Amino acid sequence: MAEAQKTFPCAPPTTPAVAYRDLAAARSIPAAAKAVGLSPRSGQMTRGSMRNQWPARARAWDDSLEHMKQIAIRVEIEQMAQRHARQAMANLNVLMAPAGALIERMKDPGSAKELDEMPIADQFHARPCSSSND
Repeated sequence: MAEAQKTFPCAPPTTPAVAYRDLAAARSIPAAAKAVGLSPRSGQMTRGSMRNQWPARARAWDDSLEHMKQIAIRVEIEQMAQRHARQAMANLNVLMAPAGALIERMKDPGSAKELDEMPIADQFHARPCSSSND
């Protein structure tokens, strides 16, 4: 069944040209004739197709649909990249919190001296000294 008919099952083709266009990969004159209730052997469909360049117009329609799909895909990829960037920043903020806390502790002279005397691995887990708050 045609993609447009899958999308809009309540909207039967109104003209033989629309029926032909909407058949997509199964596109053929006999199939379009059948879709609109005409005889597949009718020369009317073939003449209309040739006179109005249905194959070329249908390819242009397909190209247009493909172009719109590609735009939608690009938009979705851009939105996904933004979501990933926000999540990465949130992860970095969590990972950098201990380093930020260490820098703040180093600003306090009492804490800086205490931090100087402890091993580097323990400095990230050290609690602020209470001596500066007394």
